[in-house]
Amino acid sequence: MEESVSIAARESDLLLCQDRAVGNPNEARPVLLAHRGGAQEGSPNSLEAIRSARAHGAGGVEIDVNESEDGTLFVVHDAVYTTAARWISDLAGHDLPPVDGIEWSRRDLADAVEAASADDLVVYLDLKSIRRTGVERILREWNEPIRAGRMILASTRGEVLAYVAERVPAATTSFLYYDPQLDIKSLASFVRPTYIHPCFDHLRDPLRSVDEHFVERARALDFGLVSWSENDGGRVGRLADLGFDYICTDDLDTATAAI
Repeated sequence: MEESVSIAARESDLLLCQDRAVGNPNEARPVLLAHRGGAQEGSPNSLEAIRSARAHGAGGVEIDVNESEDGTLFVVHDAVYTTAARWISDLAGHDLPPVDGIEWSRRDLADAVEAASADDLVVYLDLKSIRRTGVERILREWNEPIRAGRMILASTRGEVLAYVAERVPAATTSFLYYDPQLDIKSLASFVRPTYIHPCFDHLRDPLRSVDEHFVERARALDFGLVSWSENDGGRVGRLADLGFDYICTDDLDTATAAI
C-alpha cells in the first residue's frame, strides 16, 4: 500500500485512470471521484472544494445539482432547505438563502463546471430535483463535454436518464440506486445506463452485496461501475481489486493511499 505519492506520479496515475473510464477496464486503477465536489476542503459542492480535489488525488468530482423555481441550476446536495423547510424548486434564484454561509450566486452550476474543467476533472453530475427544462439546458450548454464523456449525467430517476439517452444517444449516464435486491438486468431494458452506481453506504457491510459475481454480471450486461461514497481504506482497496471504474469518496487522501 502506498504511504506517499508524489504529485508527478499522482498525475500520471490519473491519466491512466481516465483511460480506464473510456474502455480499458483492466489496465489502470479506478478514477477517484471527490464526493460532493471534494468536501475535504471547504463547504460541500463549493468552488473551494472543487478546486482542491485534484491536489488530493481526484480524477473527477461528483457534483449535486438542483433547479430553482426560475430555472437556476444550483449546486447543493439537498433539494430542500432544512432550516427553512422550503424546497429549492419553490424558490427563485435570488431568494435562495446561503448554504454554509455561501451565497447562491457562488453556487451556480456553470461556475462549478468551469472550476472542475480548469483542472481537467471529469464532472459526475448528480441530477436531483430538476425539471426537463433544466436537463435541456445542461444538454445544450455542455453538449461538447457530455459527448466527449467528460461529463457523466447521473440520477436516481430512470425517466431522466431515459430522456437524456433519447436526446443525446452519445451521452454517458449513470443510474444510482439503493436497493441491493434490484435486478440489474432489468435496467438494460428500461434505462440502459453506461454505469450503475450502487449507493450501499447505508448498509452495515456494503461489500456483502458487491462481490466478484456482481461485477461479472454487470460487465456481462456492458455496465461500468461507480461505487458509493467509501472512506474506509480497506474497502476502497477491495473495490479497486473488484475492478470498479470510479470510486466515490469524501476522503481522497485515504482512498489515494489505498489504491
